Amino acid sequence: MTKITHLIPSLNTPQGLHERRLGKDLKIVTRGRSDGAKNYPASDETQQTEIELSILTHLQQAIDQFSQWLTRRLKDIAKLVAERAPSEIERDYASPIEEARFEITRLRDERRDDLVASFGEMRVRQLELRHFQREHNLSHRSAAYLPMIYTFGAVAVLLLAESLANFQLFAETSDFGGVGGASKALSFALGNFFIGFVVIGALGLRYAGHVLLAKRIGGIVAILVGAAAAAVYNAYIAEYREALRLDLEGAGQSGGASVADIWTRMVADPTGFLNTDQGPLLFLIGIGAVFIFAIKGMMLYSDRYPGYKPVDKAFREAEADFERAKLDFRDAASRIVDAKIGLIDGRLSSAENRIREAVDLLNQAEIEAQTAQQAALESRHVAQRLISVYRAENAAVRDTPPPAYFRRLPELDAELRGLPPLDLPSQRTARLADAATLREQARASKEALRTIALEALEDLKADIALAEANGERRAQDRTKEPDGASTVYYLTSAAE
Repeated sequence: MTKITHLIPSLNTPQGLHERRLGKDLKIVTRGRSDGAKNYPASDETQQTEIELSILTHLQQAIDQFSQWLTRRLKDIAKLVAERAPSEIERDYASPIEEARFEITRLRDERRDDLVASFGEMRVRQLELRHFQREHNLSHRSAAYLPMIYTFGAVAVLLLAESLANFQLFAETSDFGGVGGASKALSFALGNFFIGFVVIGALGLRYAGHVLLAKRIGGIVAILVGAAAAAVYNAYIAEYREALRLDLEGAGQSGGASVADIWTRMVADPTGFLNTDQGPLLFLIGIGAVFIFAIKGMMLYSDRYPGYKPVDKAFREAEADFERAKLDFRDAASRIVDAKIGLIDGRLSSAENRIREAVDLLNQAEIEAQTAQQAALESRHVAQRLISVYRAENAAVRDTPPPAYFRRLPELDAELRGLPPLDLPSQRTARLADAATLREQARASKEALRTIALEALEDLKADIALAEANGERRAQDRTKEPDGASTVYYLTSAAE
């Protein structure tokens, strides 16, 4: 039971007949003996005595009080129950559907042009990508794009790693110790960077598989030149370090550490550095660094084929923009639907609370009606007992037999029928059925809202399909190769 019952106006409950008090007031025992001594009523009397009629009169008055009290209570409760009938707003689950349909239609109209334009841009970029793939005989998708900062960050790390690897070797032969060793190691690492990253990687490996023969030959030549340069350069570094060591150990032993001296020895004995203490290690470190730099140079734009990444990246971005636009529309439509579903849930919850309160009031009315009926029934029993006492005292002192009607007590059912009729269970059932109906209506309305959102997406797909039919033709017109112009050039111009 909720606290709603405290709203029922207070009204003192009738007490009904009090057996001892009424018996004392009417002097039941004294009157019974007094009338019996007079053999009253006569043995053949059929009418009840004055004292019994007085008891019945008091009973009727008590029943009337119960009836008036119960009528008043039921009226007060009925008023409260009526006030808790769900309002028209709380029963309205249709208007949120129309509101959602209007708002989603407006949203679709607002977003349609942007979505169609986004789709058209994606299709143009897709055609550009396909043209590029056909022109360059490519079948793979471009590698995942990495910003240039990652590439040059990796290069910086490699430069530092090679410098650290060579640092100790040059520090041992430098007059300036660690500072001199670090500067020499870094300067030689920069040379390996140029040979590996620029010559072999960016100019060689990237173009060695190009579809155009001239670029492919240029790439192969760059690889060969770079490989030869890497071998000679790192052999020179090994010879240089050995010359510095010998000069440090004893003047004149190295034959000179100048560039000319070193080149002279290298021409005379190209593999002489392999016979030195640290030469092979320096050579291997340098060649390894060139190899890694070449790989990074080949993947300059995350894909080894020149010019492929920008075209593929443009398509990926256009595709992502289109998917993002669709997702934004779907999210916006979902927010509209969720808001209307929340509105329906709020209305249903309010209506159910009202119905729950009404049912609680009806339950309280039923309790009070049962209390009144029980008290009225008890008053009837009091009247019957008082009449029984009167007759027993009367018969005890009579000289003549008592009247025949003394042998049975009055039923007094007619008096009890004065209480107002009750139909509380059916009213409660009707309220509960109303709540079930409202829940079903709300469920159907929420389902309709979800259907509207799905229909909006389908309608948008139809708009895009129509735009695709038109956009496909426009995109193909934009990507046709004009006379005297390369397809790549024209595709770039069309994208712009």
